[in-house]
Amino acid sequence: MDINLSTQAEVNDFQATYGSGWICNRVTGKLTVSGDGVTDVGGLSNIVSIGILVIKNNNDLTNIDGLSSVSRVEGYASIYGNAVLADIDGLANLTSIAGNLHIGTNNSLLDIIANCWRNGADHVYRRSFLSAIFTPGCL
Repeated sequence: MDINLSTQAEVNDFQATYGSGWICNRVTGKLTVSGDGVTDVGGLSNIVSIGILVIKNNNDLTNIDGLSSVSRVEGYASIYGNAVLADIDGLANLTSIAGNLHIGTNNSLLDIIANCWRNGADHVYRRSFLSAIFTPGCL
């Protein structure tokens, strides 16, 4: 099932809406976070696995720390059009991306430290103001 979260209230209510009385820790379809006014993704803090991750066009989102439990993306991940996104450190526990990782047009994101996302994510697309991708320990 694809999930589109476009307001801060929808992000905050993620567990109540999709948990059905349980903790929702997996999204098998596409999870999209896109909308003016989204400032925090803390409501997604229990998610460990996502089918496809899209974080786009969030003009007020400065970080994605609420995704710190995510360890696996089964498809691709795309992070773009987030004007004030300063870091993606919330993905520090991500160990596997089956598809590509696309990061672009995040004007405040100057560099990232990436894990060795080697299960298919050898293509890290970077554009605009992203000046460096540091991959400590990667061959």
